[in-house]
Amino acid sequence: MARQPRVTNIIYVIDTSYLLELFQVPTFSDTRGIEEVTNRIRAATSRRAILVVPIPCLFELIDHIHDISDGTVRRRLAGQVLESVRKSVEKQKPWLLTPSPGEDFPSFFLSACESFAKEYAAQGIGLTGFGTCCALVYSHAAQGIGLTDCYAVLEAKRLREKYPADAYKVHIWTKDKKLKAREPDSEENPFVV
Repeated sequence: MARQPRVTNIIYVIDTSYLLELFQVPTFSDTRGIEEVTNRIRAATSRRAILVVPIPCLFELIDHIHDISDGTVRRRLAGQVLESVRKSVEKQKPWLLTPSPGEDFPSFFLSACESFAKEYAAQGIGLTGFGTCCALVYSHAAQGIGLTDCYAVLEAKRLREKYPADAYKVHIWTKDKKLKAREPDSEENPFVV
């Protein structure tokens, strides 16, 4: 019997809920979450996993930081996020940002939506382009999934299609059970609440 190759590469699409814990954003993080997310990221980095942060998740993180009433904390966290983004753009570490700098964000989003046209065609919707995006967002919104979460799902599915399943697993790192249920490959022992 032929041996199945062992999956050694893991890609994590990091949702806002993990970023809030990582940056210890007041009222959006707690001691348990901070410790769990920090340990997971440290372990993933040591295993050379690929960490992907969709830009809409950064927008959402920054919106939460903007709402912090303490100006000193707000500036400190904004500086930390800026430094992480700067390193990611320059060195692709600690994360890969998607879409990557230089990509046309609207076109990238629309092309990702196009990949789901097959799903909707099977349901008789048959939309393309922006219509598919609207249908996707509408169907996810009805299930409690917002636009940023929808983008994380699109990105995870795009990565699943790009990398061979026998060599890569693609997970969405989120604390949200509804979003986690949409990841391409089920993760053992997920951290969800």
